[in-house]
Amino acid sequence: MSEKLEKCPFCGVNPYIGMIGRDWYRLTAHHDENCILHLYEEDAPQTEEQRQLLIKAWNTRHIPKDYALVPVESTKEMEDAFDSALCEALDDRNRKPGDGFKAAHKAMIKAAQKNT
Repeated sequence: MSEKLEKCPFCGVNPYIGMIGRDWYRLTAHHDENCILHLYEEDAPQTEEQRQLLIKAWNTRHIPKDYALVPVESTKEMEDAFDSALCEALDDRNRKPGDGFKAAHKAMIKAAQKNT
């Protein structure tokens, strides 16, 4: 199993596993204070099996297929992409209802993913 811990999916810091006391591991990181995981710590008994389970649990990303991880608050780049795509779609005389929003939504997500 991989020994490498993936970076935090929200703020990008590297987590680490340290020892606490004589018998416990602790998985933690120095997250940005605005990161939703900034208070996250996970402890496990100090066995190799438990250490590997900590790594596996941390590295597992629960983002369903056809979904994207984007910021809760839109960035300037996201808003600019949304506005640009929406204006372009609204200029299209052959558009159907909802086409403008769909194009703008896709552009906004694409802009968000450039920053992750």
